[in-house]
Amino acid sequence: MEKFAIGLAIGAIMGATIVANSQKTRQLVVKSQEEIKTKIDDAIDQKLEELEDDEEEDYSYEQSAKKRFKKKH
Repeated sequence: MEKFAIGLAIGAIMGATIVANSQKTRQLVVKSQEEIKTKIDDAIDQKLEELEDDEEEDYSYEQSAKKRFKKKH
């Protein structure tokens, strides 16, 4: 386990060094980060819209149930 952790740390340091010294690689990393951020934002927006639609449906169901209840009583 210790060897794995040391190897992981060394690999991360070497990767960071390569990215820091290469303009093309740095641009690729930045571009990839932006794409990931965009995809995450889109997924969050879609999920929020779904939740809002569910809330609207629940609200309209509650309102119609209240109206039916008032009519009976």
